[in-house]
Amino acid sequence: MRIQCSLLVVICATTPLFCAGQMQRWMELCDGSGDGSPDVQGSVALFPDTTYRALAIWSENGEGHLRARAITSTGDTAWSRHYVQPLGTLGTGSSHVTDRRSDDTWLWAGTVYPPGGEPDGAVYCFTPTGDTLWHKRFRSPMHDAFNGMCLTLDGGACMVGNSDQGNSQVYLARIGVNGDSLWTKVHGTAQSENAFAISLAQDGGFLVTGYRLQSGNQYDMLLMRTDDDGELLWQRTYGSPWSDNAAFATELPSGRIVLAGAERASANVQKRPVLYMLEADGDEVWTVLFDERTESAVFYAIPLLMEDGGFAISGGENVNGTPHGLLVRTDSLGELLWKRWYSTNDAIDNYTYDVRRTLDGGFILAGTAFDSALVSQDAWLVKVDSFGCLIPGCQVFDGLEEQVTDLRDALEVFPNPASDQTNVRITLPVGTKRENLRLALVSTEGKLVQEEAIASIAPTHVLDLARCAPGLYFVHLLDGARWLSGTKVVVE
Repeated sequence: MRIQCSLLVVICATTPLFCAGQMQRWMELCDGSGDGSPDVQGSVALFPDTTYRALAIWSENGEGHLRARAITSTGDTAWSRHYVQPLGTLGTGSSHVTDRRSDDTWLWAGTVYPPGGEPDGAVYCFTPTGDTLWHKRFRSPMHDAFNGMCLTLDGGACMVGNSDQGNSQVYLARIGVNGDSLWTKVHGTAQSENAFAISLAQDGGFLVTGYRLQSGNQYDMLLMRTDDDGELLWQRTYGSPWSDNAAFATELPSGRIVLAGAERASANVQKRPVLYMLEADGDEVWTVLFDERTESAVFYAIPLLMEDGGFAISGGENVNGTPHGLLVRTDSLGELLWKRWYSTNDAIDNYTYDVRRTLDGGFILAGTAFDSALVSQDAWLVKVDSFGCLIPGCQVFDGLEEQVTDLRDALEVFPNPASDQTNVRITLPVGTKRENLRLALVSTEGKLVQEEAIASIAPTHVLDLARCAPGLYFVHLLDGARWLSGTKVVVE
């Protein structure tokens, strides 16, 4: 079976300040099965050598398949390993369900769906090179599932999800370093609950987040705090009087808690991303509900604390009826600094389930998407810089939100290096939406050098470089508020 991965790579020069510490930007789509079967991918793990580990999952003939792979800092697949789970199909969780341990072994948490039986939570442990060390299945007569995971200080992990014991409740399970079960806990009320994420608190306990179905048949964001034995200390719900979304949270060094999710501003509007700042006991300090749109949007990953005290949060937003991956950057009070959408196509779903901060100061998002030809649903990784850009300089364009990640062959510059002028060949796939097309040239210092409209799609467009000083520049192709493609040109 052949693994099929497609890749867009952008490598900055090592000298300009604009690219310092942010060497790679790329997008990877990986058909783990190699035959077009739908793949899912919930998370990505970072390694100190700047490589990544990810797991693509698919089903064939009632069996679950896993493809563990290592991705280099430039987005290439270094190796892959294929495993079969013969006892049922598999489902993956989302935020942080793949993570690296201190000895460079790495874990994945998800769910096994046996034929004719109730699902069970499952954990796999891999060596740094992708061999399986052990796997643990949490068998019970109940419906159990894992949606989130965090590592613990003793080298083990704690998983969360739901257990249906007549009604769905929050399910926690903790394992030791070798996968031995330490304890399991079920928390909840007479209503339906589900946990989607867990994070380690400074006292060794846990923050557990998800949703609760209230008596009025609406969903609220749920936050539980437990001790290190999983015993419940307190629980709170947040949200509007109308049905909201799941929550994701992390504890700050101050002891406060930042909680991300989605809620409604009124009964007749779609869900919007929301950010809460909470005291250590869960009391609200402030709330920011982001701009209303006609289509829904949610935060759907544990928030990342940035050096300036602000936050980076991933999620999803419907754009013209199609789900897109979402990355938002805020200041310390939750005010929006920038927002980016990511997609591979205009027609079928694109989802990001997790975001991690990378060692070069950028971000990597993990999820699933169809390729631009709409052939198959693949595992999807998007590596961007600290501004959320796939090509340096996207932050200079006012109103830019969406970036299409799979049009890597849309631009070709020749000659390159160039002197007074160069030709830009534009070959967008048939069916790609094209409105208000324009080409822009950005310097390595992040300054917009020139921008010009393209009246129609011609085989080539001549870009005048006569006023450009010698050096490296980046060419961007934009369509209204959408970034379509980019490449680099050297001016001699």
